[in-house]
Amino acid sequence: MSGMMNGSMMLGMILWIVFVVGVIILTIYVVTKVGKKTQRSNKQDTTNITGSGKQILDERYANGEITEREYRRKKMMIEEMDSK
Repeated sequence: MSGMMNGSMMLGMILWIVFVVGVIILTIYVVTKVGKKTQRSNKQDTTNITGSGKQILDERYANGEITEREYRRKKMMIEEMDSK
């Protein structure tokens, strides 16, 4: 009888370890996937911000809020940010 208890306890311990390792691997996988999605969405957000920056700059120049010199300088800064 005691031999049977030791065998089932050993099997239960092995199954518990496999379960814990599986949960850890699943957690790492989920965190990695979420991180990649976040990075992609951040890149898209940056593109939208610089695109809207150009539009705002064009509107400010068209409305006479900034001079041509300021417009050209800021436009170059935005283009440098886009190329990075």
